[in-house]
Amino acid sequence: MPHEFTLRRSGGLTLGPSSHLTPQHQQQQQCSHTTTTTTTITTTSATNTPSSTSTTIMFFTLRELTKWLGITVLEIWITLVSLLVTLVLVSLKMEGILAHTSWWVILSPLFIADALNTYFCVIVFIRTYLDGTIKPAALRALWSFSVLILVFIFKFLLCRKLSDNQSLEYSAVMSPIFILLQLIMIRACHHN
Repeated sequence: MPHEFTLRRSGGLTLGPSSHLTPQHQQQQQCSHTTTTTTTITTTSATNTPSSTSTTIMFFTLRELTKWLGITVLEIWITLVSLLVTLVLVSLKMEGILAHTSWWVILSPLFIADALNTYFCVIVFIRTYLDGTIKPAALRALWSFSVLILVFIFKFLLCRKLSDNQSLEYSAVMSPIFILLQLIMIRACHHN
């Protein structure tokens, strides 16, 4: 059973191992919006009749992310860099290279990112307060510190769970993330 996977973006750029598309599929690939990514998966069955599934995936823009999440590009960058370093450390621990290293040390880049983001939020709060915009400064500080506290609690509980396996349930560890997702949903609906 041969399988053909073709990923296409608007403008005709082909991403993936195969660029063979029938004229019918090429007509389906025409996109009017530049941020739309179309994925076509073509499967050939035993009778050599191709069947296709076309899915349109929309990605958020950076402006939408900063508006809905209430964080700046710097905070996103700090978080992504800390996640990358943490993933490398977790991979090294799982491979046995850092087998005797504590989970607190492995996940320390995430805690450092929280500290840097908190410092940045305090500076933004002070500057907006000194500019005379007291209400937006207070609302932004309330939102930022709520997010930072919930994310910190999640990371703290995750470290405790990984260090001492029988002490916490995963539902308790994930509860701050569930609360955060509900707050983000409310914020996204409010700003939309």
